Amino acid sequence: LKGYGIQYHGIGSNSKRVVFVLDCSTSMGTALGYTTKRPEMEEGCEATKLGVCQSELIRAVQQIGKAGGKFNMIFVHSQNDVWQKTLVPADDAKVELAIKHIKRQKASGRTNLCDALLTALEIEDGGAVDLKPEEMKEAPDTVFVLSDGGEDSNEGKFKRTSDIQAAVREVNRYARVRIHAITTGEALFLKELAEANGGTFSSKVGF
Repeated sequence: LKGYGIQYHGIGSNSKRVVFVLDCSTSMGTALGYTTKRPEMEEGCEATKLGVCQSELIRAVQQIGKAGGKFNMIFVHSQNDVWQKTLVPADDAKVELAIKHIKRQKASGRTNLCDALLTALEIEDGGAVDLKPEEMKEAPDTVFVLSDGGEDSNEGKFKRTSDIQAAVREVNRYARVRIHAITTGEALFLKELAEANGGTFSSKVGF
């Protein structure tokens, strides 16, 4: 993945306007098995599925800082935790705050991917759908979403994955955000999400 400013779970990107959506629902708290080859963990992250993903997110945020980009993060629970109201510059102070916030996340609740994705697409002052062309540089152009992909625990405006796909597609007709998707479990919904929104799908995250 040489030549990319960001490397996140095997997906490279040169975007400098990124939103990370990380599933922090209860199922992500599963402990790593004893036979699992332990990935490199950041200090303060537990040996769980979520801990592995937190460690990877920390490294991606640090990479954005080196590239001089902007970013935001949404942590998916029953009620989602949206870190900032807008994209913020990845300067040293913001990266440090982001890392602390990442490490505070605990696996809890159900999976509200629908609201998280719609928020990611509308993160800047009422949404990319309302921005003038010259203002689009202030909106996200890339979203990374990571989830275990289960379809039976969805919360939010829409619960059926087909309805979530349709809602994202409707908003993204205007926003034209590239959505990359990574799964730690079931793949179909996330694979379709990435394919429908110009992104890359990865199922390389194993536990």
